[in-house]
Parts: sequence; structure tokens; C-alpha cells
Amino acid sequence: MAKQTNKRYSKEFGKKEKVLNYATQTYQLSRPNKVGAVMALIREC
Repeated sequence: MAKQTNKRYSKEFGKKEKVLNYATQTYQLSRPNKVGAVMALIREC
């Protein structure tokens, strides 16, 4: 049997993940108005 590996597309944050999730929810960092400027810069490149 071949060993199945899971591909991860994001970094492993460990204990810091709770802090990141808290900050994202508290300051609404995933909202389109906060993310929009970064997305526009990425498209520009």
C-alpha cells in the first residue's frame, strides 16, 4: 500500500492559530473592504 500524504496549502501555525483567528474575527480582517486593496495589488502584478 502506498502511503497517502495530505497536501497543505497553508502554513502550520500551531499555538498561534488561536491568536490569528481571534484577531481576524475581532478586527474583521477577512471582510472584502479590508482584503480588497490587497487583491487589487495582486491583480496589478
